[in-house]
Amino acid sequence: PSPRNPLAIPSSVVPASADIYVVPITSHHIDNNNFCHKDKYGYIDLGNIRIKSNFYSCDKKSGEPYTSEDLKSIPGGYKLLAQPKLLFSVNFQDRRQVEDLLNVGQTKSVKFQITEDGVCHAMAGWFTLHLDQHQQLSTAPQEKSCWQQAIFPVLSPPTQTKVYKNASEVTATFKIHKHVQFETFESRLLPSSSHAVDGNGCDSRWKEDLQEIELPPSTLRYLNCPKIEQIYQWLAYYASRDVACQNILDLTGDIPLLCTQFAKTSPTSKFTLKVDTSKDRDKVRCLLDFLTAVAKQNGLPIGNFSCITDDLSESGNGASEEQFNLCLVNPVQSSGRLDQTVLLGLQQTLSCLVPNSGLVLPHKLQLWAQLIQSDQLCEWTHLRSNQPVDGFRIADQLNILAVTHQQELKYSTLDKKALCEPVHMREVDLTKLELTRHFVSQKVKITESGTAH
Repeated sequence: PSPRNPLAIPSSVVPASADIYVVPITSHHIDNNNFCHKDKYGYIDLGNIRIKSNFYSCDKKSGEPYTSEDLKSIPGGYKLLAQPKLLFSVNFQDRRQVEDLLNVGQTKSVKFQITEDGVCHAMAGWFTLHLDQHQQLSTAPQEKSCWQQAIFPVLSPPTQTKVYKNASEVTATFKIHKHVQFETFESRLLPSSSHAVDGNGCDSRWKEDLQEIELPPSTLRYLNCPKIEQIYQWLAYYASRDVACQNILDLTGDIPLLCTQFAKTSPTSKFTLKVDTSKDRDKVRCLLDFLTAVAKQNGLPIGNFSCITDDLSESGNGASEEQFNLCLVNPVQSSGRLDQTVLLGLQQTLSCLVPNSGLVLPHKLQLWAQLIQSDQLCEWTHLRSNQPVDGFRIADQLNILAVTHQQELKYSTLDKKALCEPVHMREVDLTKLELTRHFVSQKVKITESGTAH
């Protein structure tokens, strides 16, 4: 109530306020998303090329200047390098403060005394909501909440991010303007430190003025996968030995990791790369930057590589008139879904192969399934009890609305128990694709007791 409106009813905002905390962390998983430290990739020399993430420089349509991870279940774990510090607080009942953060913003710097040795791969952030004077809700990693933590990758060279227990001090600067944006990272050795400064214990590529290229985090995860590297090297060796590789078509749209392996094992091969300039120009630019850097470093004739931008079926496309010995496709998306566009276009793709000898790779897919018990998965897909909603009987009605859908899950980190061995359900021959729907039934031998979720 006020003199101007004496009949107004007192009210409050829930949550009333929030505290945002940040802390430097080290994590091999986050490092793999943002840097490639390899000197070689299969047959390719990467020793004089610095490769890092384009996370902050790419044109992100989401507008969010951070990513997120569930630190409790992050692959390989994580380690706090210092004690968490309060970045800022906001009172949601103070309209002027909220409007200032939205319209004007402010810059905050936080200093940390390092308590663990390591390399700072990111600043992690979370919040504590004050619902009222007594109730709080925290999204800190040690709390059992459904929220992940905000991750602000630190993309400074390792020479600047390697820190030492009780000998280093870190300053992180953030801009709070609609979002929380990570601005700068600085670390320094304390005057009493006895650690060497030159190179800070890091390899020479970070001390020299070398060529630097930026790739998407998803591509860096791919580049850092030792299993894929091993398969590509193996494939390039045996294909070059046993198959004609004069003309290779790459329809994957990804950086040409396999093609560059072929370029080393079969130097006279010609390569045609499909790029899509209409959707993601940043991705195309990264592909070309990677190709030119690798070609220069390894002495590969860049004239052996060419690009097409249209579908093979488009008239006037020179690639559609050529015959290829090998065609590389990517029929499975990174989420695990089959790529419908690739499968529907296979007939046109196969028509571009040299008759009776041309190969499409991969040439076969195998579908496997496994029964699992996972309370975590069940909680993510259903309201299992009315208890979390103060006993209101809504679970039965809410679950009626549930539909079959696919979430972005990482199976290796899902909290689960396998109830049977993996079962081979079906094979899909990409050289003789048959798109008719099939229903497959398999008997499964149960190896563990439990509930199949």
